[in-house]
Amino acid sequence: MIRELMMRDWRIQIDHIYREANSAADFLSTHALSLPVGVHFLHSVPLGLRSILYSDMYGVSHPHFMPI
Repeated sequence: MIRELMMRDWRIQIDHIYREANSAADFLSTHALSLPVGVHFLHSVPLGLRSILYSDMYGVSHPHFMPI
C-alpha cells in the first residue's frame, strides 16, 4: 500500500504560518486539549476567542520578532 501511495502523482505545498498570524486556530487547538476526546460543537464563541476575533476584524497586527 505504501508503494502505491508513493507512485501517485502528488503535488504538495507546505506553508509555515506563525501562530501570531493565526491566533484563532492556535486558541482553538489549545482549547481542544481541555475537552474530552470526541466531536464538539461550540454553540457560542469561547470567552478567550472573542477578543482574538475582534482584533482580527479590526486589523490589529501581532508581529513575530526573529533574533538576528
